[in-house]
Amino acid sequence: MKTSEIIKSAIKSYRFSKPSLVDGRLKEVKAALEIGFTKDMIQSARSKYLKRLYSRLDQHKKATISHTDRIKFLTALRECAYDPKVTSSRYNCTGIDWKAFHRASSNGKGWVLIAPDEPGNNWYFEDSLLFRFLSNKFNG
Repeated sequence: MKTSEIIKSAIKSYRFSKPSLVDGRLKEVKAALEIGFTKDMIQSARSKYLKRLYSRLDQHKKATISHTDRIKFLTALRECAYDPKVTSSRYNCTGIDWKAFHRASSNGKGWVLIAPDEPGNNWYFEDSLLFRFLSNKFNG
């Protein structure tokens, strides 16, 4: 196995619950340690990798959406309450109904569906057509 492949596999071998933990018991990490890398080097490379991955995911979420995606977003929006201030944690979002409320995003360019208890389920779209429609409907 090439050195670059060993490093890539060591960087990508992590638990989702603790991505900053470098577990020396994993064979990928052992192989990287044997060729001279330290746990700190693996950890810093992994944090850079995850930062870039999350950045790409954010860019993907902000991309222009199709008409069918707009329909899906509006269908999910119907199940939520409109709350422009979002001042409380009065929403209990556990279980099947994870979507709680929606509002215009803080940057003023998109619309967001927020799940307070499960932030991984938040939806954000930057779409001028959808934003104008929802702004006119809810902000009058």
